[in-house]
Amino acid sequence: MKLPEQNRPQSEENLIPLINIVFLILIFFLVAATIRPFTASDITPANSSIADKSEPINFSLMIDKTGAMQFNGAPTSIEELTNAAAAGEGKPTLTIVADKDLPAKQLLTIAATLDAEKFTSINLVTREARE
Repeated sequence: MKLPEQNRPQSEENLIPLINIVFLILIFFLVAATIRPFTASDITPANSSIADKSEPINFSLMIDKTGAMQFNGAPTSIEELTNAAAAGEGKPTLTIVADKDLPAKQLLTIAATLDAEKFTSINLVTREARE
């Protein structure tokens, strides 16, 4: 004798326990992770100030967009500039006026080449951006 088969309707898989587990894992990682805002405690930003107009500028270096340099109005090279600084008394302050189209990499190379022992500081002249 053959027993009649019972036709049970196919039930769909229950996804609610899976969703609960995913949310529990998410909450676990949120609690376990260290969430803090970015702090730049290692970085000291550059200071910007308006120069005192009564202060004389003895060492001024002008660099155009091609990288050609003029020191106190005369064409120069970096070697001549460091020699002029060494010939003077004490450590002078160098003021650089660079063209806005001069690539930053080239300006940084020039500034890095200037020996820190020759100048007390290097000022970069900028203009105020007006909107």
